[in-house]
Amino acid sequence: IQILTRCLLNYFIWFLLGIASSIGFGTGMQTGVLFVFPEIIAEYQRNNELYTNIESQIYYSYYRCIPMVLIWGFGTAFGELPPYIFASKINYKDGVKLDKMYKILGANSSKGKNSVNNTMEIFKRNKKYSFTTILFLSAWPNAMFDICGISAGLVKLSVREFLIPTIIGKAFIKSPIQLGFILYSYAYYGDSITQNNNIGYLYYLWNIFVIGFTLYIFKEYIESIVN
Repeated sequence: IQILTRCLLNYFIWFLLGIASSIGFGTGMQTGVLFVFPEIIAEYQRNNELYTNIESQIYYSYYRCIPMVLIWGFGTAFGELPPYIFASKINYKDGVKLDKMYKILGANSSKGKNSVNNTMEIFKRNKKYSFTTILFLSAWPNAMFDICGISAGLVKLSVREFLIPTIIGKAFIKSPIQLGFILYSYAYYGDSITQNNNIGYLYYLWNIFVIGFTLYIFKEYIESIVN
């Protein structure tokens, strides 16, 4: 029971780290770089004594890491819900609230507005393609996937219609591919990677910025509800 409890707690932590990596508007704490990638590399290093063949070591490390990576991928999908929920509460004909939402997108709000409108047109033109569109956008590294979530919320796609393709794209396509890429890269180019393994102050400054920006988003959301 203790082993099962520890395992569930461990996976729950990875799930929370996944949420933290994608919960901001176009930003997120770099939990992949700070936690997931180092754990993958550490797992590969732990298997050095088990296998002398590099390919076998990669396969075994992949098998050991895939549960963690899938759970983290699930978290990244759920972390995309706040922009979707935020937008789903807005009437697209309400220009005042729309302007507030675009303001949250930052200095490039005009560019963000055009991206939202273009994505909405795709959803409106043929709603049955919304699944494929969301799946495609979530399955590749895309820092502005929030645009897709906002568009889905504005056209009133259901949570199921938005979340299911997001989970498939992020957890079952993108994350496993990233895992294989990291293991392959480290196995064949590990020496050059370990020589530059210092995280540096920029990552910490970035995380401080992300936390502050996310708090600002929640503040704007609460104020919009009150108003």
